[in-house]
Amino acid sequence: MAAAVTRWGIVGAGKISNDFCLALRTLPETEHKIVAVAARKQEDAEAFAAKHGIGQAFGSYDLIASNPDVDIVYIGVLHPSHAKLSIQMLNAGKHVLCEKPMAMSATEAKCVIAAAQESKKLFVEGFWSRYFPVYKQLRKELESKSIGDIRTLSVHFGFKFPISDDSRVMNKELGGGVMLDIGCYAVQLANLVFNMEKPEKIFVHGIKFPSGVDKKLSATLIYKDDRIAQFLIAGDCELANRAVISGTEGSIEMPQFWCPTEITTPTGTKKYDLPVISEPTFFINSVGLAYQIRAVREAILNGLTEVPEVKHADSMLVAEIVDEFLHQMDISYYKKIQ
Repeated sequence: MAAAVTRWGIVGAGKISNDFCLALRTLPETEHKIVAVAARKQEDAEAFAAKHGIGQAFGSYDLIASNPDVDIVYIGVLHPSHAKLSIQMLNAGKHVLCEKPMAMSATEAKCVIAAAQESKKLFVEGFWSRYFPVYKQLRKELESKSIGDIRTLSVHFGFKFPISDDSRVMNKELGGGVMLDIGCYAVQLANLVFNMEKPEKIFVHGIKFPSGVDKKLSATLIYKDDRIAQFLIAGDCELANRAVISGTEGSIEMPQFWCPTEITTPTGTKKYDLPVISEPTFFINSVGLAYQIRAVREAILNGLTEVPEVKHADSMLVAEIVDEFLHQMDISYYKKIQ
């Protein structure tokens, strides 16, 4: 007997939700269907629904939570609302795929994970990188020790973000700053490379925007046995945007490591084609969200409450490390979830 179609509700009608819907369209209609979208304004939800052929449009997130036609919710709003909405949807009996970061602090993240465990529903933080074929190859390389024992990880990741008084990246109330926006991708990679070990020491030096959020930073993470990860994260200039993992017998390089289509290992360079779509996306390689969408459906069908690629413990470790980065820059976002 064929498995039932997975019925999606979209929370947020912005750019990343647009790309998510385009990626989902590359998957079989017999497996996935978007049945509803909700935005803060009814007109925004209706415009989004018209563009993507969605049958129900709501100007309230509550109507997604109470909608019996929705199995799983994709949360694509600005990240200060991620934790509150995730908890609301989980408590309403929905599975949840929430964009990264899942919360504004480790304290908030713990509340989300507790709600997920109590609800016994699937909760996934949207580190889409982990599902790309390149990451599958990376895991094989690490498991086989193709580069020997890991010694260092180097990540350079930066973009020239729009800088103005009304720019989201400048606004602390909207979750501005580079660490939560892009720096967490470097942390998730370190978790993978160093097999979920917690760093023994972390050293961070950074510069803030006048608004008080992080503009750019350099960080060194010290792991046991003299292993090191080094990050350079920037929001005011384009960096090389690649990761290099070095071991005692060679190295692995991943250009565009957060959404990679190629990887260079001691045996050469391997390239992977993305799913094909006819419409342009807002973000680079975001049709690759399809890999994550497919894995989430499989987890639901198997009755899982977390996916193997990004377990709850992984999300918590990312949140704790990001907290330490921000603490060393004297930046705090924590607000009690109402």
